[in-house]
Amino acid sequence: MDPVASVMGIKAVLEITSRRLAFLKFLRGAVLRDPALRASANTWWERQDVTGQWIREDETVQRTAETLGSGFNEAMGEAKLLPRLKEIVGQLKTAGLGPPLPPLTK
Repeated sequence: MDPVASVMGIKAVLEITSRRLAFLKFLRGAVLRDPALRASANTWWERQDVTGQWIREDETVQRTAETLGSGFNEAMGEAKLLPRLKEIVGQLKTAGLGPPLPPLTK
């Protein structure tokens, strides 16, 4: 396989991806302006919250996370993973990805 062709293919994919990511920051604002889309986005985030809560309450998930050094059990005080999670969420918000996130709580 010709290395130049491979590099050109990769370059084309990266350019398309870059344009799509740039477009996402405008998409978020458009979603918030449309009442139906905003309601749909809020419903999606509410479902994600319920699913996340269910997963976080699972004892097997808690034990596995602790074994991997990423525990999030409330008994440990502020979870080890929570500060990193807040940082990642902030980066995603800055990048304009997704509808507005509900505030993180312990």
